Amino acid sequence: MKTPIGSLNPAIRTVHIWGGGVAGLLMGHFLSRQGFEIQLYEKTDRLGGKIQSHQLPEGVIEEGPNAIFATAEIETWLHSLGLTVIPATPKLKRRLWNGTPLAPMSFGLALKLLPKLFKRTPSVNDGITVAQFFRPLLGVHVDSLLSPALQGIYGCGADDLTIASVWPQLKAGRYWRVLRSLKSTSARSVSFPRGMAEFIQALASTIKGQIHLNHTGAFELRPNTIICTEAPMASQLLNGSWAEGARLLQRLEYLPLSSVTVLAPEISETRGVFGYLFPRASGVNALGALFNREIFPQRAGVTFILPGTDDVEARVKTDLHKLSWPAGPLKMHSWTKALPRYNQTRTSTLKALQHDPERPFELVLFGNYVAGISLRDMIQTASSFAGAQAPL
Repeated sequence: MKTPIGSLNPAIRTVHIWGGGVAGLLMGHFLSRQGFEIQLYEKTDRLGGKIQSHQLPEGVIEEGPNAIFATAEIETWLHSLGLTVIPATPKLKRRLWNGTPLAPMSFGLALKLLPKLFKRTPSVNDGITVAQFFRPLLGVHVDSLLSPALQGIYGCGADDLTIASVWPQLKAGRYWRVLRSLKSTSARSVSFPRGMAEFIQALASTIKGQIHLNHTGAFELRPNTIICTEAPMASQLLNGSWAEGARLLQRLEYLPLSSVTVLAPEISETRGVFGYLFPRASGVNALGALFNREIFPQRAGVTFILPGTDDVEARVKTDLHKLSWPAGPLKMHSWTKALPRYNQTRTSTLKALQHDPERPFELVLFGNYVAGISLRDMIQTASSFAGAQAPL
């Protein structure tokens, strides 16, 4: 389910957006292009939410998302915003680290898996996990291969994610057909000279209407209201106007994560490598590490992504010692609600929100708990939604 929950009244040309993160800005941008006047309310003094860039003498570092995995269509749109698009260094290697860096798929493993590609998958339902679905194909490699890759995107492994929440359109069949259907559209990671904050600034500059920073006024459910906050905040806002929706939104679970950029001297083994993923068996605290300067030359340091928000500095220093990497100044950012859990609870909750007969007319819910976890998904979803709001 990659669509906002709810609909607008196209005859009313003013839209009230609550939340000035990337979700709210994307909605504001695309609806402005359709001729709507936007009133956007943000409770803090800055836009962008978790997307924040910092200019240091060593280079740019990012608090949260560090790139957009963009199709050619999205790149064209980014250029139309007046942005200079910088692609990630091509052909960088991805590595799993389990005592030593390894290629994710060896030739020998590929040969072992080849006959299993003709097996039939398990049936698809709301409760089956990614691990259960792919274990007949991958066996023990679900934990050593698939889970680390998923942790890099969703913050948790294959046992915690359901097929219906991650790939809602996936159908059962032979594994080779399923894998072909999951093959990504041609895309590449891109960013901007001064970091992802340029993207946020460009979106904000296109919004036709008014952006209210440091907004302290009470929430009012007006016609054509779009709530673009995290689910818990959306629940608080709706508590007085849609009790069942507020209750359902409280069910959605979030993962706490921390991002730590280590401004260490150059590490020779990172050359030509995008980053490392760490299987649980590796004994490394982090889920993965990004080699920032290799990916984008104007970036700085190595960024570790860790589960949780406790003892972050100590855990990173332990990982640096285990990897035999030099230490350096740390730039740390933590979020108690970093990513929504893409589990069975999310799938059933979104269905209930979508079909609740008491859901207010002209109310829309939008965010990465609804529209897909990636920036690419959110861009495509917001664009499609806005394009359908033609005047009556």
